[in-house]
Amino acid sequence: MNFNTTKVTANLIKRNSIAKSAICFADKNPTLFNSVVATTAACTIRPIGINMMPTKKEDKKYFTVRSFITGLLDLATSAIYYIPINKIADNIEKNLLEKKDTIFYKDKNATKSIKTLINRGSYFIALPIQSALMFWMIPKIVNKIFPNNKEKDESNRVKFLDLTRRNKK
Repeated sequence: MNFNTTKVTANLIKRNSIAKSAICFADKNPTLFNSVVATTAACTIRPIGINMMPTKKEDKKYFTVRSFITGLLDLATSAIYYIPINKIADNIEKNLLEKKDTIFYKDKNATKSIKTLINRGSYFIALPIQSALMFWMIPKIVNKIFPNNKEKDESNRVKFLDLTRRNKK
């Protein structure tokens, strides 16, 4: 039996409008698509794992809410930052394709490469800022929902710092 996964996948995409739109979205906004996938995992898979752990019920609620907030904040900050970057990259791509005396007019893949470099470069530039913002905002939002659990955030932060110090030795 000869099973060709490429043909099966291509036929599935050809017939499924959701798959087509997801691929188009991923092609136009790769970093935002990554954030959507990460948010989906943070709002589904991680809470399932948290709820399977043998811990107190209130701890499970706390860390599940924290996971949801992390995913949604990641998606929101990504949308705010990467949608304008992708628009700029699209305009650069369009302008490069219009100039007939350049290599980009002859080679469309070179233009795609520039767009990919802009997306990846902006991702690496924004990552420390986005991480710092998340590290600062998540405890504040979670503590609004669970006002009695401020010590939990502090203890987690101390545990994290202790782990990083141990790894340096």
